[in-house]
Amino acid sequence: MLAIQLPAGYTFDESVGVQPSAMLQGPPVIEPLTRIAHIPLDYSKPGPFKLTMEGYYAPVDVGPPLILGLPKPQGTLDRGATVTIQLPENLEFVAPKSDDSVEREIITQEPHRLSWSYRRYPSKVEVHWQPFRSELFVRTVADLAVAGHQVRVRQRFWFESSGSHPRKAVLQVPRSSADSLQLKEGGALEWPLSRGATLCPVILEPNPGKEGPLVVDYVFAIPENPAIGQTSQVMVPLDARRNARSRLDSPWDRSHGNWWVLGGT
Repeated sequence: MLAIQLPAGYTFDESVGVQPSAMLQGPPVIEPLTRIAHIPLDYSKPGPFKLTMEGYYAPVDVGPPLILGLPKPQGTLDRGATVTIQLPENLEFVAPKSDDSVEREIITQEPHRLSWSYRRYPSKVEVHWQPFRSELFVRTVADLAVAGHQVRVRQRFWFESSGSHPRKAVLQVPRSSADSLQLKEGGALEWPLSRGATLCPVILEPNPGKEGPLVVDYVFAIPENPAIGQTSQVMVPLDARRNARSRLDSPWDRSHGNWWVLGGT
């Protein structure tokens, strides 16, 4: 007979039971007052064995931190434990204010999944989380073609995320180019841009094209008397680590000298 102390707030899932059921003489019996589950074993071989029991909590306060008691075997040798916690994709773990790292070591640490190895069996675990903010990386190439007093730009963006494929990006548009902006491939405007708008929210396609997840065309004007080293802005995505480069095709530039430096890298 194996006795397991069930914590407060924990409900044993009788529909699943204790597995493997072939190792049991019958279903567990839970004493309502002591909350001890008695599990009749039909197993006499020497050496370690494994049982799985499932349950659920219905905590009143679901905000972080969440403190959960753990079922604990009674009358057994304490050789530690491994605890794994899985969060939904819209949440990520954060470090607790109090650190009990002396009693545990991290085995796996991911934004949504965390595993600890405990030296002694823990009576409870404390979980802290926050809304998940995936780290967004982008590589962009801007092709610029000078024609008269205008520069036509085709800019490509390749997005990568530490989480799932990004569904949305916000581009910062040069004010002088906002009215000429055209999305050619890889996404659609979340809503129509107002005249002179500088922020462009884009819904990205789930299956990126060959040229890049996002291809954008726009135009800006060359000043009549440009100064040496004058800066011209290109589009940049907000809240992303950027790696940008430009390619310039301009007969005017070769004959009169390179006068501008791209901004927004």
